[in-house]
Amino acid sequence: FGGFSAANGPNWPDFEVDLDGDGQPDGQTDVVANNNQDAEAAVDNGIPTPPINPSSQPANIVVQGVQGTVNGVHYDSIIDWSNIPAGMNPLNSFFVFLNNGGKMGYFKIDTDVAAPFQVNGVLCHIPGPCLIRFTFAPTAPGSYEQALNARWRSEGSTQWNDVKILLRGKAYERLTAFTPGDGGGAIVRYWYPRLNQLNQFFTQPENFRGGARVAVADFNGDNVLDIAVVPGPGEAEPKVKIYHGPDMQLIREFNAGYTASLRTGLYVAACDLDNDQKAELVFGAGEGGAAHISIKKADGTNFREPFYAFEQSSTVGARVACGDVNGDGHPDIIAGAGEGGAPRVRIFNIADTTVLADQYAGSQSDRSGVTVGFGYFDPTSANGRVLTGNAGRVIAFKVENNQMVPVFNFVPYGNFNGNVSTRAMFLNNDWILDIMTGALKGGGPRVRLLDLFNLASIGDFNAFEETFRGCVRLGTVKNS
Repeated sequence: FGGFSAANGPNWPDFEVDLDGDGQPDGQTDVVANNNQDAEAAVDNGIPTPPINPSSQPANIVVQGVQGTVNGVHYDSIIDWSNIPAGMNPLNSFFVFLNNGGKMGYFKIDTDVAAPFQVNGVLCHIPGPCLIRFTFAPTAPGSYEQALNARWRSEGSTQWNDVKILLRGKAYERLTAFTPGDGGGAIVRYWYPRLNQLNQFFTQPENFRGGARVAVADFNGDNVLDIAVVPGPGEAEPKVKIYHGPDMQLIREFNAGYTASLRTGLYVAACDLDNDQKAELVFGAGEGGAAHISIKKADGTNFREPFYAFEQSSTVGARVACGDVNGDGHPDIIAGAGEGGAPRVRIFNIADTTVLADQYAGSQSDRSGVTVGFGYFDPTSANGRVLTGNAGRVIAFKVENNQMVPVFNFVPYGNFNGNVSTRAMFLNNDWILDIMTGALKGGGPRVRLLDLFNLASIGDFNAFEETFRGCVRLGTVKNS
């Protein structure tokens, strides 16, 4: 690694290596680090260190990682980036190969790497593992793919061995949506943060005043985010309408799994529950209805049998969210009691509805219910965090041993003590989820965007006319 000279192999590419992420090459001389010396320190200090216990055994390069055949071509390594929001800071991944022989091994990439892919550096231990750092930096949504031809040889040999690498990436356009609460029309305003585009459409007659609730996800597997809309309370059947992005044409409409005469309105969330790249829909009845949870595929068929989030006698409905709270690779179902109930939250395993947690996110004497959301805030953990909003306060919980453990909390609207709708979303391109909040009943249409690290404001606006005093509801959003 470092800047290999032509003497080390024909047409050897000159890699300038930035190992510590400071934006500067760490070394431009030939450097070999043995297993007993820190390779990064060796490069930073420019110290050539020979292999320990040199051997007469030739180099033997073994490629690590995922192999496979694509369109009839076998690849020794396939590097995938999926679910990447367009316009984010570059995302690194490593191609790994192992030299388990005794002599120096030389590796060469013959193909010029094209945007949005980049190759950033090479790091080798002799003998031991070698890493090549690739970067995926899409500036626009789409599917990207590049095949690379590479080869390796052992020191003292003229025989090159072929290696095929496939780089693949998918990027989507970030999208969120806002709707007015009870007393507002069934209008959906949707926003593309990267493009800073705001548009709107109606889902019910303009005289409907029950508001609407929305979820944002890819419902047909085309890597484009869509919007699912259900009505608030009023004279509208318990149906969901799915609008296909980005033109928002209505593509599906079906009963969400409730009696057609139900007029309590619905709540909705969306997650890919079976890892087929198509989101499923999770529904809860609105206040005045039973806490009945229905889960449907986007074609209207049942994903699983419905169940009750709370006691069957409860009539406070069920506000819903979904996400993997226990790190098992499958989203779980999160339910919060609606207005009229205490701020109780229950979390269910999707496979068998086993209860993973059941507790209160506020005072049990409070009867305003609780909003629920979800986000992956900790990059070191596969477990996401449950978001709740009650009595003006947002709390993020982690789930451990069937308990919801508070991680952080804040008050986004000063003296406002009503419920707060909370969502997590990539907003400022730094790969750290940010927080979006909306005040519910009586709080007006103000939306706040907050940096997770210090809760500093990165955006503050009215989603609807400032005189509207109902509330603003945030659509569940894709954040992984």
